Amino acid sequence: MTEEVKNKLEEFFKARIEETQAFYTIVKEYFSESLTDLQLPTFNQFLDRVGNHSLGYFVEKAQDSNSHGSYSIDQDYYNNHINDDFLENITDLGIIDYCYKELLDEMPLAYIIIKFPEVTVTNEYNRSTVIKDLFVELPMIGNLLENRFRMIRTTYDISQWLCGYSHSHLPRIHYNSIPYWDYPCLGSGPLKSTIEALKHSYDEEFVGLFCLELSKYVTVESLAGIPHIRLEGIGANNNNVLKVKNYKGRFMANKGIINPFFKYYIEHNPIKIAYVNSNYVMGESLTDLWIKLSNSFIEWANNNIDNPEYVLQEWLNSGFLQYVIINNGIVYKNLEQSVLGRINTLNGTEMFNFKGVIQKLTIENVVADNENKTLLLSPEVCEYFVTIILKLINYKYDGTITEEGGAEPHKKCFYL
Repeated sequence: MTEEVKNKLEEFFKARIEETQAFYTIVKEYFSESLTDLQLPTFNQFLDRVGNHSLGYFVEKAQDSNSHGSYSIDQDYYNNHINDDFLENITDLGIIDYCYKELLDEMPLAYIIIKFPEVTVTNEYNRSTVIKDLFVELPMIGNLLENRFRMIRTTYDISQWLCGYSHSHLPRIHYNSIPYWDYPCLGSGPLKSTIEALKHSYDEEFVGLFCLELSKYVTVESLAGIPHIRLEGIGANNNNVLKVKNYKGRFMANKGIINPFFKYYIEHNPIKIAYVNSNYVMGESLTDLWIKLSNSFIEWANNNIDNPEYVLQEWLNSGFLQYVIINNGIVYKNLEQSVLGRINTLNGTEMFNFKGVIQKLTIENVVADNENKTLLLSPEVCEYFVTIILKLINYKYDGTITEEGGAEPHKKCFYL
C-alpha cells in the first residue's frame, strides 16, 4: 500500500469519525457528559477489515457509476489482479472515491453509550418499579445509526434478578451469557420511526427528538405492547419471595390451634381497620400484620402448647411455620445453596467499559441462611385471619365499633 493510498483512506476514515462525533455532541448535550460515552474504532481496525478483501470484491460491488461518478480501470490489469489484495492493487486514488459505499460497509462500528443511573418504570395502572444502572448502546457508522439500539443493566435487586426482570421492553435476563446486550421491543411508537429515519439520513433535530423519546421510553411499560415481564410479576413468580394477599378464604390445616389462637389475638391486640369505597379493609401493612400475628402466636404457643419445642419441628416440616429473612420490607425464603452459590459466583462479573471504567454486575439485597432469620406463620394463616376479620366487619358487624382519631370522611380508621 502506497503512502498516498494510506493517506486517502485515513482521510475517509477521519471524516466518518467526525460525523459520529457530531452525532455524539447532541446526545452528550442532552444527557450530560458524565452519563454518556463515545467509543471509537481505530484506523488500523479499518485497514484490517479492508485488507481482508480483494480488488474484485470492491470493484464488482460498485456499479458502473454512482454518486461519485464513473470510474475506468484497465481491463487487463483488473483481470490479472481481481483476486489480489485490494490495498496493494489500487492503481490511482479515484477508485477509493468510486468505492465509497463499499468502504463505508467496512467501517468498524463506533458506539455511543448512555447511562441511566436510576429509572422508575411505570405503566398505565400506575404500577412501578425502580431499576438501577440501565445502559443504552447506539451502534454508529458515520452519522447514521447502523441498527436499533441495545440495552443492558449492571445492577439488579434480588427480586428482579430471580424472576429475570431487566426491563419491561427486554426479554428475560440471559443468566448464562453475561454480559448480554439485548434488543428491546420498540412497538409501533414514535421512537421506532425516529430510529428508522436516523438509519438513513442525518438530521440534528431528529437526533434531539430521538434523545427526548428515548428518555421517555425507558420510563414506561406499555401494557398494550405486551411486556416480556409485567411489573406486577416482579417477585410474584419468584419462589424466594413470600407475600400475604388481601383475601384467601378457607384455611383447613391446624384448625384446633388456629381458632383458639385467633380468639386470643383479637382479645389482646388492637386491629386497625380502614373504611375505603364503602368497604372495610385492613388498615395496616399486611406484612406488618403478618409479623405481629406470628410473634403473638409464638408467645401464645409457648404458654398454651405442651412441649412447644417438640411440635415446632412438625410445624416447620409442614410449612405451618417457616424461617424467613426480612430485608427492606420484603420477606424472603432462605435461598437454596445452589441458587445462592450461582449468585455469589456472578456477583462482580466484569461486563463492559464505560468512560474508561469496567462496569461490574451487582445483585443487591441478596439474603442467605444466617443468624438473622425470623420465624413466621405461613402467609396462608395470615390470609385466613384477614378473611375472618373482614367477613366479621363487612357482613356480621353489630355496630359496637369505636372511632379513634380524626380522618378523611372517605377513609376512617378504627380499632376493635
